[in-house]
Amino acid sequence: MSIPLYPPTPALTDEKILLPSASFRKQTIRVISAIVLFFLVYLMLLAAALVLGVASISAGIYIITLGINWLIILVAGGLVVLGVAVIVFVVKFIFTSSKAADRDNFEVTEAEQPELFAFIRQLTTETKTRFPKKIEISPDVNAAVYYNSSFWSMFLPVRKNLIIGMGLVNTVNISEFKAIMAHEFGHFSQRSMKLGSFTYNVNRVIYNMLFENDGYNNFLQSMAGLHAVVAIFAIVASSIARGIQYILRDMYKLVNKQYMGLSREMEFHADTIAAAVAGGNNAISGLVKVTIGGITYSKAIGMANEMLADKKITENIYDNQQLILSGLVRKNELQLQGSLTAIPAALAEYDEASRIVYKDQWASHPTFEERKASITSLNLYVPPDETPAIQLFRDTNTLQHTATKMVYVAVDTKDLTVCPANEFEAMWQVKDAAYVVPPPFESFYKYRVPRYQEWDLDAVIESTPVPTFAEIFNDANNKLSTAIRRNENEIKILDAIAAAEIEVASFDFEGQRYKRTEAATLKVKLEQEQEADTAAIALLDKQVFRYYYEQNPTVKSYYEKMASIIQHTNSYTDLQNKVINLLNTFYGQQVAIETIHHALRAIRESHNPEMKTKFQEAIDQGVVTNETLKEELTAFINADYQYFNAEMIFAVEINQMIHCLTSVMTAWNLYQYCQHVVMLEKLLQPVPAAL
Repeated sequence: MSIPLYPPTPALTDEKILLPSASFRKQTIRVISAIVLFFLVYLMLLAAALVLGVASISAGIYIITLGINWLIILVAGGLVVLGVAVIVFVVKFIFTSSKAADRDNFEVTEAEQPELFAFIRQLTTETKTRFPKKIEISPDVNAAVYYNSSFWSMFLPVRKNLIIGMGLVNTVNISEFKAIMAHEFGHFSQRSMKLGSFTYNVNRVIYNMLFENDGYNNFLQSMAGLHAVVAIFAIVASSIARGIQYILRDMYKLVNKQYMGLSREMEFHADTIAAAVAGGNNAISGLVKVTIGGITYSKAIGMANEMLADKKITENIYDNQQLILSGLVRKNELQLQGSLTAIPAALAEYDEASRIVYKDQWASHPTFEERKASITSLNLYVPPDETPAIQLFRDTNTLQHTATKMVYVAVDTKDLTVCPANEFEAMWQVKDAAYVVPPPFESFYKYRVPRYQEWDLDAVIESTPVPTFAEIFNDANNKLSTAIRRNENEIKILDAIAAAEIEVASFDFEGQRYKRTEAATLKVKLEQEQEADTAAIALLDKQVFRYYYEQNPTVKSYYEKMASIIQHTNSYTDLQNKVINLLNTFYGQQVAIETIHHALRAIRESHNPEMKTKFQEAIDQGVVTNETLKEELTAFINADYQYFNAEMIFAVEINQMIHCLTSVMTAWNLYQYCQHVVMLEKLLQPVPAAL
């Protein structure tokens, strides 16, 4: 049967490529071996715990028969406590119920979406998989397979469910959608997914023994409180539990590291299925579009969060996502038609790739480049159908509105108003423009504001020769800022490798192989590079000033104003740090009430007056522009927060203070960055002609 809007399938000359690879099968055996080993270790721990527990309880009962006095009763009771505690610790996970997390999804039916179901049914035929039990729509940029991972799912066949993200559908064409769905059905066909159930339940057991111990610890503490003799046995039981935890931590690493390896192989295999039914070019393009969709959806979510501060919501976040994407395409002259092979540089929210290459044994997915190389090697091409995937759906407006409501599921929207589309567009254009560093400064000042407050401008004028434009704006200088950020990241990676936080025996740097023990030596080299680059860019910043000052001496006042803004931002940062440090003395900890009172008293008496002054300053200087935040700050300024009294802690006051404090910090950082952009734009303005 011919199905409308169903892209063609490539001619497959060798169906053997659809079989699991040798590395896939090898990794499957490793996971099975690790799971079997876990159960053997657990059974040995259980047997040892039962022997010790029964022996302790029996010894306690036997001691009672020797005679009755307080010491004998206490020792007997302690032995019984020890025996019971050890047995309970290794079996308590059986009596723990875990409630599945609610999913922010909603189900669609064939009656509602017949074209989508026909498309999926045809795809399951091509991929030789079962039709999903349910098809659900999620609000984000996502596609996934899931099933209820219960005890019985380890042994019995389980129907899998398919999740389709509305943010994904809003981004891809129908060929890319077919490839992405085929990838998920590739997972449907993998019997190795059942190992996920075993791994999930292994993790449940381990997690329960490592972390879900409040009731167990309370039991030991209550027993220890009966008498010092009983406390000794409670301490022994606690020590045995810690020994069991030590063993289980190693088992967790073993099982999950092997499963992550299998997970990567499962991704490669699912990519092969996708390429076989939709074309490798469309599979790669789909991966790129998922990233692009994630970037634009994240920006739309960020705007939605900002609108909440103005007590506004959006009815259709996917219209906003499309508007943001369209604006980025126009501004950067992007081409998103055809089969994409890489994320456009203008949309990529990351710097130059790290020069350090290592096999991340804890990664659940291969890197994009690894997946791209694997798919390309299959040499399967199908011309893309540029029809938007959203056309597979009926009543898309209702679907998108429903998905948008899921975005606000944790928000009380009763008193919020809807932001019209034209108002959102105007807000986005203002926000987007505020962050755009004008050419030729993009490479210098994107994500960066120099420390102008440390400059003596007169000394800079005297000591810095006037450079030419070419001496400043050239390829070498354009790469400095990126190199510094990249080096910062690479130094952190080397620290993690040296400390064995990243578990590798070796790694590559610029194509050369290094042992883990050589990471510290290489770090010294990168630190020297970093020092040289930092000095070079510091000089470059001064050359920029000197170049534009020579053309227009008024530029000096721009830099003076910018230095003042940075000083105000730093002063506010110091205040926030002092308050946060005081809060950290008790937040999330069990401490004496006097410690809490001492910290809150210091905030109230030493920092409240300064907070009020700086909040008013932020309003007066236009740092805070959001009307709702202005009202909240004014209310704080006019209030007399005490934070506590002899009877209770005033959590509402503390939370409101933290909200105001952090919101103004965010406003100062944004204001500083935007004012720097404004200053750079002024540098480019023509110099007024002399009268």
